[in-house]
Amino acid sequence: MPEYRNWLVEEVYQLLLLAHANASKIDAEMFLFVVDGGVVQLLSGSDVDDPERLIEGGC
Repeated sequence: MPEYRNWLVEEVYQLLLLAHANASKIDAEMFLFVVDGGVVQLLSGSDVDDPERLIEGGC
């Protein structure tokens, strides 16, 4: 994994720990995976009915 990705996972992990004491690094990686997927979908120009739904979690 590139160094910046390790840093980003660690930062997200620390934020998740503030919200939930039982958070794990896997949770941080999954969160970033979902964010990556949303960004790729928005940038790909594919049909997204309502881009706001990607942010709100309504997909």
